[in-house]
Amino acid sequence: MDKFASRYICVIILVIISAAVTYWAVSRPPIVLGELQSETMPPAIGEWVVPEDGVAEISKDSLEGWMAQKKDFLYSRYYREVDNDETMTMIDDIVDLMLIYKGNERRGWHVSEMCFSGSGYNVTQSTTTIPYGGNENSPAVKLVAINPATGRGLVALYWFANGKRSEANFWKQQGEMVMTRLTRPENGWAFMRVTSPIKFSENETTEVLKDFIRDASDDLVKRVSVKK
Repeated sequence: MDKFASRYICVIILVIISAAVTYWAVSRPPIVLGELQSETMPPAIGEWVVPEDGVAEISKDSLEGWMAQKKDFLYSRYYREVDNDETMTMIDDIVDLMLIYKGNERRGWHVSEMCFSGSGYNVTQSTTTIPYGGNENSPAVKLVAINPATGRGLVALYWFANGKRSEANFWKQQGEMVMTRLTRPENGWAFMRVTSPIKFSENETTEVLKDFIRDASDDLVKRVSVKK
């Protein structure tokens, strides 16, 4: 057998082994995770407060789209006083938090750049760092979405969280979820996003979001970490 034939056979064998391992990893039932440390977020976090009616009811379509249960889907608005009138106004710092805990479920994930673009926004995407899980430089995705009809915009930061860890690359995160079928993971995965309207500048709004993440980090980690 010549060298070319030997290499060809080796490649075929490696492809078969790889396909078999991948099929086994994907088809294997996910490991059942334990209960979360917390299924809620506090109504007050430092200077941030949830206003009256600040927690939104999750629609059936959103739950079905994300393949999530109601208890695992959170959408809440927080604000930080700027004008000191004890009520939320557009002058105050406003942050919308969306959190979906998915555990080991790989189906039903979405990326926000597609959602905003589908809603008619012009979206600019980049990567940044956030103060999450005790790390001031945790990776995240940054979106600047501008409404072409009004010229008004917003900044969104989102990341995929696994306990104290964050990941900005969707495909890497999905790959890690596949590999957890080979091991016993400590925590499940969640999608987190914070959004704020641009008041003065994109950079100023980004810093407001990072301030909120820094203050809420411990509670966010508890919301997606399994009890030990």
